[in-house]
Amino acid sequence: MRILLYITAIICLTSSAISQNDRITALNRAISEDPADFEVVESLVRILMEHENYEMADSVLKEYMKNDPQNARAVYLEARTLDLSENIEKAMSKYWEAIGLDSTLWPAYRDLAFLYDIFSGYETMNRLMGKAITYSPVPGSLYYDFGYSFDMMGWLDSAQYYYYRAVEFDSLDHQACLNLGAIMGIGGNLDSAKYYTEKALSGNLDSPEAFYNLGEINLSLGLLEQAAENFQHALALDSGLFAAKKKLGDLYEIMGDSGIARIYYREFLETAPIIYMDDINEVRQKLSNYK
Repeated sequence: MRILLYITAIICLTSSAISQNDRITALNRAISEDPADFEVVESLVRILMEHENYEMADSVLKEYMKNDPQNARAVYLEARTLDLSENIEKAMSKYWEAIGLDSTLWPAYRDLAFLYDIFSGYETMNRLMGKAITYSPVPGSLYYDFGYSFDMMGWLDSAQYYYYRAVEFDSLDHQACLNLGAIMGIGGNLDSAKYYTEKALSGNLDSPEAFYNLGEINLSLGLLEQAAENFQHALALDSGLFAAKKKLGDLYEIMGDSGIARIYYREFLETAPIIYMDDINEVRQKLSNYK
């Protein structure tokens, strides 16, 4: 049965590839017959982008834009091609050019905002994402990203509001739930923090960040054994999560098991970056006290 399913899968993939090639051939033929038909050009470019053939996509766009250089959607696609091929500076310039040609072109605002995130330009990211929401036909799909931009600026009330709206739009948005839980934990609302963090985990059991945050919450609630399990889950998913090692050392020290505490403290010292010197010195002092 497994062999049959495998062969069937190969046949389906092959058929899909053939169908896609036929589609590309048909679109190329249509463009040769009417080079000014942008809808056909856009369809071909998007297929080429899906196949990561950015050079060909760019070539098709440049040929079209010889006769229609002011087409904002074409300029946007050119920017997107540059973006996906990691030519970031030129992509940013083209996104701005597309917005200059059409100030309602919401995908250009959104994708440009994502690039400003890379450079920690959160205020500009926030403004651009706000514009994208204004013009998007489905603004709810952008609420998480808008909330994230507020979060990165430290505007937690606004971040919380848009994370809420993101969860209303998509109840399975585990990242919005995780960030909501973190903000509520900072505010001392531990019950709600726990609810949203557990909700984040229900949609993504592979998140070391969610297990770590839940450990912090349970530790604050005095649920030490649950917190230890959470931190251990986080480490199982990400062995380099040095902060969880210190937390586990602290927990086992509190619970009176200095042997296990010593193991986690030593692992922490082996992996903690030097910038965490205060924590490193604290752990070194704890270990010296065990001698």
